[in-house]
Amino acid sequence: MKGLQLERVEDFDAISGKGVRARVAGKPILVGTLRFLEESGIETGLGQPVATREERAQTVIVVGIDGRAAGFIALADTVKPDAAEAIARFRAAGIEPIMITGDNERTARAVAEQVGITEVLAQVLPQDKAARVRELQRQGKRVAMVGDGINDAPALMQADVGIAIGAGTDIAIEAADVVLVGERLTAAVDAYHVARRTYGKTVQNLSLAFSFNGIGVPLATTGLVMPVWAMIAMAASVTTVLLNSFWGRLIPQRKRPEQNLEQVTLTVPSIHCTGCVTKIRDELSKLPVVVAVDGDPHSKQVVVTMRNGDGGRATVEEAITRIGHIVAEQ
Repeated sequence: MKGLQLERVEDFDAISGKGVRARVAGKPILVGTLRFLEESGIETGLGQPVATREERAQTVIVVGIDGRAAGFIALADTVKPDAAEAIARFRAAGIEPIMITGDNERTARAVAEQVGITEVLAQVLPQDKAARVRELQRQGKRVAMVGDGINDAPALMQADVGIAIGAGTDIAIEAADVVLVGERLTAAVDAYHVARRTYGKTVQNLSLAFSFNGIGVPLATTGLVMPVWAMIAMAASVTTVLLNSFWGRLIPQRKRPEQNLEQVTLTVPSIHCTGCVTKIRDELSKLPVVVAVDGDPHSKQVVVTMRNGDGGRATVEEAITRIGHIVAEQ
């Protein structure tokens, strides 16, 4: 589209978890992490600029041409809107979340701080993720791994329970024990609670079945009771197990009071691109009052759906102002 004439790439070599090296127009090219270029003998002098962007949760890719640093590219993954909620719910269930990532320490810590994770395993190469999971298992911990990428597949297989995001790569889905539908991280918490309830119900049903049969059958075989009573006990055990399994559907559940939701449209003149909208959405998604956020950089408007009675509009406007944007008075 730009009409650029691209040179032919030769001697291309990818170094897993670090970067790539190649030769373009006869010059050696390195593209990868700052450490990768320094290990390759290139003095970049980019330590401070790179550190500044990593502290903003950005991943920095440095480019080296012919033995000299030519510049860098800062990339940032958007934190999922429900990530902080998922972490909070995991903690409430007694599960300690741990982040394992190939990103550098500063970037990983910045992202972890946003979502409420305290333990971080950073700069872990793809082939080492499974080893880190084994290390946690040797410490006596039962590990559930949630991932969606190719690099996560070995760790998903190694974990006691591998959970793949449904929108992830095919290899991650094949390696996992549980596949979540969609991209919601909170679905992993829902899956945990469903599994707990299912296991508990199974234990109850086994206990009920053995209570009836374990007593009725021995009494019938020894002649202490008539066999017909053992048959009645068998029928009663089956009936009890079925009633216990479907009890939640047989008894009408009390309806939860519906939440009153309010939708407000805010004009934010300082919005100039989709990046601004994403930044506002990420900040507002941390607020308990906010249910959903949508924005349009062209109209410079943000539509916020929130619960009534939790601070409302003033809390939202304060959060937007806190990240450097200005909300126009209505």
